[in-house]
Amino acid sequence: MKDVLFVYGTLMRNGRANTILRMMRSEFLGEARLDGYSMYDLGPFPGIAPDPDGSVRGEAWRVSERCLKLVDGYEGVDNRLYERRLEEAETDTFGKVKAWVYAYCRPTEGLKKVPAGQAW
Repeated sequence: MKDVLFVYGTLMRNGRANTILRMMRSEFLGEARLDGYSMYDLGPFPGIAPDPDGSVRGEAWRVSERCLKLVDGYEGVDNRLYERRLEEAETDTFGKVKAWVYAYCRPTEGLKKVPAGQAW
């Protein structure tokens, strides 16, 4: 069974961690948008957190469960840095899809917000 993963930072095609998706033979589905979240600059990488007025640009990928487990490790799910959530993303190619997304678990107060619609 394949799942859809919405990525918005270092896992994107031009990101340094995209090798995880490529080595697991994940399929790039296209550009995508996730409403209801805002992106924050965490220094070397971004994080997103719920924001009813926010919108985040990213990419949609079709991935295996095994790939998701590797990304869980990369994103620090066990350390509660991020958590994986199932949300609805809007893709440029397929319309609305249910997609896994990694949301930042720590407070965002004092962090610089990345402007809506801007990719990392």
